[in-house]
Amino acid sequence: MKERRSYLWVLLIVLSLVVFACGSADKTTSEATSKPDMPTGGGGGGGAAGEVTSYHIHSVKYEGGNSGPVNDEFTADVVLEPLSIHYVFGDGQKTTMEVIIVGGSMWTQVLGMAWVETQLTDIEEQLAQVTEPSASPLNMQEATPLEDNLTWLLGQPHLNIAKGSMTLSGDETINGIHCKKYVVNSVYSYTATMPAPLNATSTITFRDQGEIWVADKSGWPTFVVRSRLTEVTTTEVSGNSNSEILFMEQDVTDINSSDIKIEPPK
Repeated sequence: MKERRSYLWVLLIVLSLVVFACGSADKTTSEATSKPDMPTGGGGGGGAAGEVTSYHIHSVKYEGGNSGPVNDEFTADVVLEPLSIHYVFGDGQKTTMEVIIVGGSMWTQVLGMAWVETQLTDIEEQLAQVTEPSASPLNMQEATPLEDNLTWLLGQPHLNIAKGSMTLSGDETINGIHCKKYVVNSVYSYTATMPAPLNATSTITFRDQGEIWVADKSGWPTFVVRSRLTEVTTTEVSGNSNSEILFMEQDVTDINSSDIKIEPPK
């Protein structure tokens, strides 16, 4: 089940990146899309004062707690202008998938096999039919709303933090960024209903405890710079219940660093 969970998570993140990239193509990739067979790479650094233009993300999930085996791990280098992204996914033992987005193209490599190139405009057409709300087989309803004072950088995994569940505990400098530190004690849940012939309703509950550090700099979004959370996920379907415990670490570093350079695979 571990491999299936990992690849589903990978797929959802890759699709979210594709949708964003396609929607931003007109303003960020005009030169690259004019020559889709020869896209240009992106480099970090620069940007007006107060802008986040590039960054590095590292995220790890451990099964059972912070001393358990790695469940999922990935790194991401992101440059926003012109848009380019490099993801590396792993399971603690090996790299399972690598994704590079530069200009109007995306390259994907699975388990070290050959790179596969896809034009993002093609994917946008294919996804149009399945991303419409009416196409979803699930009727999803939140029992508790998520915290709306947090924002997320492009490519950054969202945390399941319920509104009103963060308590301010001080100020700290994390990864070179002045931050507000919060203690988290959160319970977030939603129900998902499958239509006939399944007619099944599941309730997913996320219980998160730990600490997060949120960027506190004028002109910057209030994104999570670091998180250390233990999350217990409980799934209830037709009277049956299953729980999973994960310890999750996440850090955003190298903001606006000129060292972040993303190129198509060789």
